Amino acid sequence: MKNSYAVVDLETTNSNWHDNGRIIQFGCALIENGEITHIYDQKINPKVPIPGRITALTGLSDDDVKDSPTFEEVAPDIFKLLKNRVFIAHNVNFDLTFLNRELKRIGMNQLNVKAIDTVELSQILFPTISSYKLQDLTHYLSITHKNPHSANSDAHVTAELFLIILKRIQQLPIPTLQMLAKFGKNTIRETNLVFKTILEEREKNSRSSVLPAYLYEKNGLILRKKDFHVSEKIDHTTKYPQTREAKKSY
Repeated sequence: MKNSYAVVDLETTNSNWHDNGRIIQFGCALIENGEITHIYDQKINPKVPIPGRITALTGLSDDDVKDSPTFEEVAPDIFKLLKNRVFIAHNVNFDLTFLNRELKRIGMNQLNVKAIDTVELSQILFPTISSYKLQDLTHYLSITHKNPHSANSDAHVTAELFLIILKRIQQLPIPTLQMLAKFGKNTIRETNLVFKTILEEREKNSRSSVLPAYLYEKNGLILRKKDFHVSEKIDHTTKYPQTREAKKSY
């Protein structure tokens, strides 16, 4: 994946931008050539009070951000950082939408970038787990998450989650990738870009189109071959006790 990614997380005074919601922390992890190369952490003075429930969640109070720059002051640098990168977030429709509304509020252009949602990717790649909250996913995948609900920490672990997802997708058989790319047209924003890009890379390598010996294709599905028939492994020479007394003494 040769794209340059910016994995973003925002902490805000309110989840509803229309209800005087403002950004209080911007976190961003850059991914270049499959590696996390830089972590950004910027506290922001929202110029409105931070509710107690947000302080309890994020650990950020009015005192913590009173000497921080306002969004108007840091917005040009944030825009420059993100404008030529693929935007990734855990629930991307919140972070990108909130950020763009704040840019519009101060009279700046909004970000017109491709965007990928790690919640939806996780739902596709890990369909049997019970929760897709970031904390639950990091626990499930044994990703160290030291400061949940801190924007820089959340951005960092989301980047690690994304890299794990990439590796999982890269290991899928090409017919499975083709199916995901086909049905992924209805994914959130450009989330399907992940499947399409990896598929294109894999198809360039003719060797990767050959199924491993332990897999086979049936009706468009890729299945694992049975290693043996269970009946062939049963020891028919052993006599199983028939009565309760015999079973107790067996």
